[in-house]
Amino acid sequence: MADDDKSPETDHEIAADAADRDDEDFQLRDDLLDRIHAAIEDENSARLNDLLEPMHAADIADVIEQLSSAERRAFLHLYSGEIDGEILSEIDEGIREEVLEQLPRAVLVEAVREMDSDDVVDLIEDLDESGRAEILAALDDSDRAAVQQSLGYPEYSAGRLMQSETVTAPEHWTVGEAIDFLRSEEWLPEQFYHVILVDPRRHPTG
Repeated sequence: MADDDKSPETDHEIAADAADRDDEDFQLRDDLLDRIHAAIEDENSARLNDLLEPMHAADIADVIEQLSSAERRAFLHLYSGEIDGEILSEIDEGIREEVLEQLPRAVLVEAVREMDSDDVVDLIEDLDESGRAEILAALDDSDRAAVQQSLGYPEYSAGRLMQSETVTAPEHWTVGEAIDFLRSEEWLPEQFYHVILVDPRRHPTG
């Protein structure tokens, strides 16, 4: 079949094709961005959801950053229920405060519950005292304590910026035992970069 005879791509196919590109090479296709603009203009929440559903969080954040302030306000009205912690953590700090102000508090609270402590700290630095208190109240006791501890450090210090969640394992475990543990425990952080070996007194050994 000749190229001219091909059926037009659906919204979902265009979005899925864009999402399948390597992250380093990703640029929003013009036709995808045009369809997103059209969905916003038409106040078509279902179509907007269909366009964004296959996309990575970083790419949705990129969409939000490329919109004008008025379009961003309309976008958040149509799509706010789908905004999660991963998307919020990817949004550029230059417009994050604007986004936070326009999100329903219930959506913001639920999104924050999914975030690592360092991302929560980075996020609530942009909120006023009442906003901070509301977010902190929504966190589990352990998460709240970790965030409050980080906020106690000076701005831009290592203590303020570092992620407080850690993964520890007994020093006598084999690699296989450690991997089995990591696979089976759903409560572990979604992202971490080291496993700290500890002795029976839980002192780090490696």
